[in-house]
Formats: sequence, C-alpha cells, structure tokens
Amino acid sequence: MSGVNNQQNTQPNFKTQSVTVIASGPWVGTINDASGTKNIMGTGNKTFQLSSYPGKIVVEFQKDGTKDSRDSNDSIIPNTSPLTVQLLSGDTIIANKTTTEDGGIVNISNNIL
Repeated sequence: MSGVNNQQNTQPNFKTQSVTVIASGPWVGTINDASGTKNIMGTGNKTFQLSSYPGKIVVEFQKDGTKDSRDSNDSIIPNTSPLTVQLLSGDTIIANKTTTEDGGIVNISNNIL
C-alpha cells in the first residue's frame, strides 16, 4: 500500500497558560513572558492568556491607590481588600499570592516550558 501513512499525530497535550487577577477594586500591573511586556490596568477579576510557550514569566500587580476612597473628613480610607494573582497551567494553579496591604504589591516569577 504505497502512499498510506499510518502515523498518528503525536503532538503533546497543550495546556493554556494564563494569569488571573482577583480583586474587588482597581489595580495596575505588568506581565512579562516570551512575547514581551504588557502593561495593564483594570478593576475586579480578569484573566490574561500568555504566549503559547511563555518560558520565564514575571508578573507584578499593585492595588491602584490613585482611586482611594475618602471619608467625610477627606482622609484616605485604606484599601485592605485582598488582591490575589494566580499563575495557571490549564486549570492547575502553579503559583498563588495575595496582599491585603493598602497599595500592596504581588510579584510572581516562574518558568513554564
């Protein structure tokens, strides 16, 4: 049987890599992977897809203190709500960090091959 190819596709199972931000308020951040650096701002929960083969990943997110609430005396009310950043491979959380500090920062660095 010439011209018949009995080989099957043997590509590895690929899992989508992503970064998820979980917060009730505003935040700013950067995601650096093989595709470059992305500067982002947002409010609430968001998920960002990484490049297909991200390699070394460095993410940093911070609560955005420029939008702090003020009380009746015009004093700033500290934002102690949690800011959580997760690095995921498919549905598996491979890194998870949280801060509750006012203006708190979360950093995650990891290698995904």
